[in-house]
Amino acid sequence: MNKANIEGLINLEIELAKSILELKEEHETTVLEKRENLLTNLELVISKKKGKK
Repeated sequence: MNKANIEGLINLEIELAKSILELKEEHETTVLEKRENLLTNLELVISKKKGKK
């Protein structure tokens, strides 16, 4: 392999790593948003049950 091919492969690996990190961050954000929504819903249910007592 010549130097240009090796540099090209290295650049592709860097771009792939960046893409993987972006996807991981998006996934973590989605998971956190879902957890926040579940907590909000749980708080609403608890407050409604307390209001009925």
